[in-house]
Amino acid sequence: MFKKYLGVAISAAVLSACGGGSSSGGGDNGGDNGGDNVLPTTYTFENAAGVSSVSYTGQTARQVMIQDMKALAGSFQNGTTEADAKLALYNAYGIAQSNDDSFITDVADLDAENHGQTAAGENDEFVTIPGPTYGDISGGKNLVSKTAGNDKCVGVNGDFIVTESLIDDAKAAAFVANDCELSASQVGHAQQLLSAYFDKLALIAETPDSDANGELSRYVDAEGRDYVQLIQKFLSMAVAFNQGTNDYLQSAWSEKNFFEDADNDGEADKTYTDAAHKWDEAFGYFGAARDYLSYSDEQIADGAVIDTNLDSAADLRSEVNMGHAVNCAKRDKADFGTDYTKKAFEAFIAGRAIL
Repeated sequence: MFKKYLGVAISAAVLSACGGGSSSGGGDNGGDNGGDNVLPTTYTFENAAGVSSVSYTGQTARQVMIQDMKALAGSFQNGTTEADAKLALYNAYGIAQSNDDSFITDVADLDAENHGQTAAGENDEFVTIPGPTYGDISGGKNLVSKTAGNDKCVGVNGDFIVTESLIDDAKAAAFVANDCELSASQVGHAQQLLSAYFDKLALIAETPDSDANGELSRYVDAEGRDYVQLIQKFLSMAVAFNQGTNDYLQSAWSEKNFFEDADNDGEADKTYTDAAHKWDEAFGYFGAARDYLSYSDEQIADGAVIDTNLDSAADLRSEVNMGHAVNCAKRDKADFGTDYTKKAFEAFIAGRAIL
């Protein structure tokens, strides 16, 4: 019976995995753990000792990195060189250097780099915490190691050796060959397609193309391809969506020891079980604030922040909506008759309560 109900919750979360806050707003903001068969209305769970068992800081760091990558891609100004643009893009992705084929040669340490999400709210009225660096959110994180395909690779001396292809070579080649001049063998993986976007963006950052209106652009090419949007949307799927649905929501739920206290990296003081943590990590890639149902779709779409703990700051780990949580609130707001918002969040709550 347990597996049956967990399977239903997993399926609901996957199928609804682009929601935001409910159109009608949330309930009582209660944070119980499902006692008396009543599900909590916030993503708030405690262990038997009364300590929070929710943790997904690594996912929060990558959500912030994706937002920062979008900002970087649209920031190049007159005087930017192709080399400088490539260096900035690859470093933000997590690659310190790349060779002519855009394969990884060294993984960048981003812990000491300042993140760009310093303010939040509809009018940037809240300072964000933690910060100012990515390492303050979670140490040792980047985007390249969690891009679809790379997380299935074997690390050798800091390099990633690709072991399986996730993109059909012929279709990928047909998609980018004319613009990026890549052979079919070079575009077999998500990272390589993203590298092609980086390289093209860097080229037009130095030598702008004329867009469809005849105006020079440093991020839209002559065919109308917007590389700010391509890069941001591709990362949201190749990192956040892939990790959340293809990895964490497909965890080994049937393994008995998966429901024992976690012992990650040799540490025996974790407050959660492995199963609960995997579910939390999927939720982190969804990107919702923990009191998501307290927001309207309009508030989420407009970047509003509810200062839940009244500390006059916006906590990126719990009080800020990002990624798919925002995108699908925008869809619900557009009045297509959807409520991805409520459905996805309640599915994540249900699954976590079961675990």
